[in-house]
Amino acid sequence: MRDEPGAMVWGALLGSCMIHCNVELAERESRMLFELEPTNAGNYVLLAEIYAEAKMWDEVKRVKKVLEEKGLYKVPGCRWIEEKKRVYSIRSVEGVNPQIELVHALVVKLSEEMMEHGYVPETKSVLYELDTEEKQRVLLGHI
Repeated sequence: MRDEPGAMVWGALLGSCMIHCNVELAERESRMLFELEPTNAGNYVLLAEIYAEAKMWDEVKRVKKVLEEKGLYKVPGCRWIEEKKRVYSIRSVEGVNPQIELVHALVVKLSEEMMEHGYVPETKSVLYELDTEEKQRVLLGHI
């Protein structure tokens, strides 16, 4: 590269380490990211997820402790759903939305329809020891 890689490049590399479960490379990339973005909790969370994928539970605890000591936290996930030319934004921790049950029902219905047409949810990222069906339900809960 002509220029030094920035946080976006290191972040993309760290993300690829999650896909390939490459702990050694993830540790190298995360060190660079921690220097460039010391307060970006997402980088720490991604490293913890890579450790969890590799079943390195002591390292997961260590990274989570660093997050706590630095006072960092992961921003809740967010999804956008468009219906009848209107866009709705829903956070993963939102419990006060009066239509949340309707949204959950819609997501389940859409998921079932997609699976009928051949879609297979990627459950590898669910780091709990559950059967495949339960992992799929966990993924649906991330709306």
